[in-house]
Amino acid sequence: MAIIAQEDSKYTVELTGQDLKDYIEKRVKPIQPTKKIQEPEEETKYTMADTEEVFNSYDDALEYIYAEEIIYYNRAMEYLSEHDWSLRESLSLAHDFGFQIENLTSETLATIHYQDFLINSLEEINTP
Repeated sequence: MAIIAQEDSKYTVELTGQDLKDYIEKRVKPIQPTKKIQEPEEETKYTMADTEEVFNSYDDALEYIYAEEIIYYNRAMEYLSEHDWSLRESLSLAHDFGFQIENLTSETLATIHYQDFLINSLEEINTP
């Protein structure tokens, strides 16, 4: 039940039930949201060369990369002969990381080069 003042007189009217519902529907404006509802943002994921894995964050991708190693002399030499036969890139990277030349092995050079390749191949993927 509601007592409603009349605009054109000093009297009031008592409304109940369906009459009250009809009055409210006619008089009350729909509530407008104060904040604009935003569409959900695209989720950024990452992928890289040499793997089909999709990573949920950049940190997850880096963790994967730093776990990658090229072990065994034969594999390291094969990798270096295919990707850095002059050793110029891998020796430069080793120098940038602070390695001493006497502490380097073919496995270390191959791993450093491969990890650098993976980091540079990281790509963002936007998913809805």
